[in-house]
Formats: sequence, C-alpha cells, structure tokens
Amino acid sequence: MLSELAKHYCGESTEKYRNGEKSQYKEARLFCLSHGRVRLFLRDITMTSAQHDLTSGPIPQLLIKMAIPIGIGLLLQTLYFVVDLYFVSSLGDAAVAGVGIAGNLNFLIIALTQIFNVGVTALISQAVGRKATGEAQSDFNQALLLCGVFAFITLLLGYGFADVYINTLSDDQATLENARIYLWWFLPNMALQFAMTVMIAGLRGIGVVKPTMVVQLISVLINIVLAPVLISGWLTGHALGVLGAGLASSIAAGVGFLLLARYFKRSSSFLKIDLYKLKPKFSTWQRVIAIGLPAGGEFVMMFCYMAIVYWALQDFGAHAQAGFGIGQRVMQSLLMPGLALSFAAPAIVGQNFGAGQAQRVRDIQATLLKMNVMLLGSLGALCIIFGEHMMRFFTQEVPVIATGAEYLFWTGFAFMPSVVILSCNGIYQGLGNTWPAFISSLCRISIIILGVYGLMQSAEFASVHLWQLSLLANAIQATISYFLLRRLMSQKLAVIPTS
Repeated sequence: MLSELAKHYCGESTEKYRNGEKSQYKEARLFCLSHGRVRLFLRDITMTSAQHDLTSGPIPQLLIKMAIPIGIGLLLQTLYFVVDLYFVSSLGDAAVAGVGIAGNLNFLIIALTQIFNVGVTALISQAVGRKATGEAQSDFNQALLLCGVFAFITLLLGYGFADVYINTLSDDQATLENARIYLWWFLPNMALQFAMTVMIAGLRGIGVVKPTMVVQLISVLINIVLAPVLISGWLTGHALGVLGAGLASSIAAGVGFLLLARYFKRSSSFLKIDLYKLKPKFSTWQRVIAIGLPAGGEFVMMFCYMAIVYWALQDFGAHAQAGFGIGQRVMQSLLMPGLALSFAAPAIVGQNFGAGQAQRVRDIQATLLKMNVMLLGSLGALCIIFGEHMMRFFTQEVPVIATGAEYLFWTGFAFMPSVVILSCNGIYQGLGNTWPAFISSLCRISIIILGVYGLMQSAEFASVHLWQLSLLANAIQATISYFLLRRLMSQKLAVIPTS
C-alpha cells in the first residue's frame, strides 16, 4: 500500500496533497526519500499548476501572496535593462542614449504583449470562476496561436523599418549607430516576449505565479552573467559593446522561453499546450483583443510619451537624453511593488466577478488602493530625497546626473497619482473592460503633446518644464480614471450574475 502511495505521489500527481490528505502525503514522502525518489517527488510538487481558488480567504493575504512572485518577476524583468545600462554606461553618453532610444521601442512591444497579458488573464480567470475548464483551455491555445502572428510581424517590421524610427530621435551619428546595432540584436528578445506573456498570463489567470518567477530568475541570472562577458569582454577579451548588450538579453529570453515551454510539457498542468487545437478561432482572437487592446493602447501612449521626451530633449544634447534614460529606468524599478499588486488584482477580481461575488470585488478595490498608497508613497519620497545618489550608481557624468536627478525629483511627486492609476487599472482588467483606462491615458498624452508644443515655442524652455508638465498630466489622468472606475463598478456589479 505504501509503495503504491509513493508511486502516486512521486511520479504521477499530488491531488490528494492538494485536497488536504497530509497523513498519507507524509508517509509517501518518507518512502520517496528512503527509496531515492527525491527527484521525482520534488518535480511533481514544484511542477504542478492546478488552478487556485481566489474567491475566498482574506483579500490582503491573497494580494500579497500573488504579488510577491509577480513583483520578483517584474523586478527581474527590469534588471534586463538595468544590467545592460550599468555596463553600457562605461561606453559613453552616445552608447547610453542609443540603447535608451532603441530600448524605448520595447515599450511598443510591451504595449502589444499587454493585449495578451490582460485579455488572457481576464478570460481565463473568469472562466475558472464559472468552472468552465474547456473554455479556459481553448482560450489559452488560441492566444498562443495569435501571439505567434504578432511575433512574426514584430521581426518583419523591426528589421525592415526600425531605422526610420531611430533617425527621427537624434541628430548625433554615434548615438544613431549605437541604437541601430543594439536594436538589431535585441529584436529576438522582443519577439519571444509574446509567447512568454501568454504562458505567464494563462498561469496567472488560474492563480499560479511561482513557476514564472523561477523562470524569470534563471533568465536574468543568465543575462547578468553574459552582460559583462559580451559587453565589456570579461574573460574573453573581445568586447562587443552595445551589440553584446542586445545579444545577452536575447539569449536570456530564449532560455526563458524554452523553460516555460518545457514546464507546460512536463507539468500536471490545468492548462496544456495542445497542438491539435492550434487552429484559428477568430471569435476568441476578437475577445482577447477586445479586452486587451485598450490596455495595450495605454502602453502605446507610454511609448509615445517617451518618444516625445527624447525628441524634445535632443536640442539639449546626448547627456540630457542619457540622464532621462537612466532616470526612467530607476523610476520603473521603484514602481515595481505597485505594479505587482496591480497585476495580482485582475486574476482575483476576475474569479470573484465570474463567481458572482459583487461585494468582494468592491472590497478588493478598496484594499488594493490602500496598500498601494502605503507602498508607492514611501518610494516616491526616496526619489525626491535620494535621486542624485541613485543616478551616481550608473554614471559619474555631472550633466547626466543633473538631468536624471531633476527628473526623479519631480517624478517622486507623481507617484501618488500613479497609485490611483495603477489600482484602477488592476480592477478594470479583472472586470474585463479596459476602455476607461485607455480614455484616461489618452487625456494624459493629449495634455503632454499640447504642453510640449507650447513649451518649445518659449525661449526659456528647459527640461524641468517637461517633468512638471508630466506631473500635472498624471494628476489629471488619476482623477479621470478614478471616477470612470466608480461608474463602471456601479454598472457591472449591479447586474453581476449570482453564483
């Protein structure tokens, strides 16, 4: 009997363990250890991805439990750029500005992958809440097929037309050449993000986040090891410069993609990659895009914001663009806790909305906002007080430090409006309607475009005016987003289907 239990637990599934039969689990564990079955036992426990029920339990604990692995994953993802930036900074201002300009295209890729991130998470979490297992499985596989189309188009347009984009953002030939080289080798990383996003979003929709954190950790470690070797020529003596930065990131992303694919192949997963189902089902494609497109549009506008700022700063020189590029990366890193909480919310909201628990959805919204206020309020103060010290970690160039510290000072005040924006976006995604978030973002970018145009007509135009304008636009966006969310919740939750 014991050997049969051990065979069950060590080699096939952990269903009884998940159902709470811990006495049998302990007996089986002892048998596994005593008979050299440790590898099989650990594989089965760590590789399982059964869906998690997020419709019960304390809300703060659920948010934290989901947010910690997501936050670590986001931080690791940001380290791709921070590690590159650290080693690229030793190559000079032109290299830093070039990588920043080319890397800004990644915001466009994030915008497109956000369509899948939001759409897949919302559809699968709501299907899980309704106990519609077959629907969740079908949606997942259709999203994988659609993301392959997007990846192909990314490579086609990237290698064919990226120069047109790069040439509009700088007059410095050294900066342009560095941007071109980096982007050429970074494009495979961009293409791989689509499939990885679908797999991660699918797991998040069923409440599983730890395996993706492990994969991202391995990818970033590979990038950290390769960056000094390829960029600066450590050990090899052959420094590749910005080419090495792009190549290191693409290799690391390739390894991450293979690990995720292997995970789905070997695990006892609730979701499976089923090649027989990878036939176009355009109704599902439309649903994914309809939910995710507004969220993707937000990131497109973020890309536009970055491009506008780089364009407006070109008359101030490469050092100003480099300072903004570094400051932007620092700011993104500090926003990670708030992003993690907001990214944790859609799966929790989606399952509860699908299960018909209206009051619990309202409680999630209030709890998320309070937690983000405490976290991001403190981190915004760090930007205001220690912005210059943060910049000195990446560069010793005085003009670069001055621009970056100035940017971080004003950005620190913008953290509080960002609290409202991020919290509202998490709820929008869970409810499956991200158009209000898109509308508020559109208002923000419109203010920035008009404001930049007006500022550049003035002879007293300075970079600080850009950061002040951005703060004002953030505050207006936060106000619009909050009131639109209150309206959407009153409409959606009033007619919510009961469980």
